[in-house]
Amino acid sequence: MKAWRDEFLWRCALRRVQSTDTTVIAIGGGIAKTSTKYAIGAVLSDHFKNNVLIGFGNLNTYLGVPLSILEFKIDFHRQSISWQWPIILIQAWVRSFTSLPKYVVLEYGTDQPDDIKKLTNKLPPHIAVLTTVAPAHVMNYGSLDAVAEDEGALVAAVPKDGVVFLNKRDPYYAQHRKRTIAQTVIEADLPNEELSVGFARLVGKFFDVPSENIETSLTQMKLPPQRFSERRIGDWLVLDDTYNANPASMEAALNRLKKMPGRKVAILGTMRELGDTEKILHRHTGDLAHTIADVVIGIGEHTDQYQPAARFETSEQAAKEIFSYLKKGDSILVKGSRSIHMEKIISALEHVSA
Repeated sequence: MKAWRDEFLWRCALRRVQSTDTTVIAIGGGIAKTSTKYAIGAVLSDHFKNNVLIGFGNLNTYLGVPLSILEFKIDFHRQSISWQWPIILIQAWVRSFTSLPKYVVLEYGTDQPDDIKKLTNKLPPHIAVLTTVAPAHVMNYGSLDAVAEDEGALVAAVPKDGVVFLNKRDPYYAQHRKRTIAQTVIEADLPNEELSVGFARLVGKFFDVPSENIETSLTQMKLPPQRFSERRIGDWLVLDDTYNANPASMEAALNRLKKMPGRKVAILGTMRELGDTEKILHRHTGDLAHTIADVVIGIGEHTDQYQPAARFETSEQAAKEIFSYLKKGDSILVKGSRSIHMEKIISALEHVSA
C-alpha cells in the first residue's frame, strides 16, 4: 500500500512539474537544509513575487518531496494523518493538473542509504545547493564516507546546463567537485552557523537580486519553529534549536551562542544515530561547549561525555529541576536530537516566565 501510495504521489507531482517550465532548486547536506531552503525561498519570493514555491517544513523524503511539490502542509512529527490518505490522494490527483510557479525550492534529505539517489532519479534538480556533509544518520549508513557518497548524488544529478553551489569547508568538497558535471559551479566558504544566509546571498546574486533586497529579505524571513530561533523568554535570551542535532549543527549553535550577551548556558541533549562514534563525538561537542558556555547541562544518554555541571535522564526531569542553574540575564542554548524532546525545556521556560 505504501509503495503504491508513494508512486501515485510521484506520478502526480511529476505531471505537475513537467507541465510547467519550472526550475527545481534542491537543497541537500547534513545540516541547515531547512533553514537554507527558507532563506533562499525568502530571497527569491520577494524578488519574483508570486512565482516561487517553497516546500513545506521538512518534507524532504521520498514521500515528502512529492507532497511538497503538490503543496501539502503536513508535519508527520506533530500529526497523525493515517485516516486522511484517501482524501490526500484525491487532492493530489486534482492538484497534478494545476500549474507550478516558475521556481520550486525543495529539500532533499537523507536517512537511509541511497535516499538522495532515489530522489534525484525521480526529479534531478536544475540547481543544487549542498550545504556540507556532517555526521548525521551515520548509524544507518555505516560510515560518514557512505553518507557523503549519497549526499554527493545531489550535485551529480544536476545537468551540464544546471548550476551547483558547494561549500569549500565541506570535508568532502573535492569529491563533490569531481562528481559535478554542471558547467556552472559557485563556491562558498561558509562556517556552519552561516550556511543558510550565506547560500541565500549567493543564490540571490546568481539571480541578479540587488544586495540590499537580499539583506531585507533575510532580515524579514521567518524560519520554522525550533530552528535557530533566537527570542527573549522572560529574563533570558533563548536560542531555540530543538528540532534536531548532530555534531556539526551543535557546533553551529554553540558558535551562535558565543555571540550572544551575558552569561551563557548550553542545555544539550543526546545526539542520535551516530553509530560507533557516538561517545567520542559527544565528548568533542562537550569540549567545544566548555570553551563557549559558562554552564553546560546534559540531557539523555551519553551526555555524561559533555562533562556537564548537571545531567538529567529526560527532558521532563530537566524541565522541573533546571532553574537552579539559571540566572537573570542568561543567554541559553537549548538543543538536542528530536527524540529527546528538548522542546519541553522551552515550554518550561515559557511557563515560568508567563
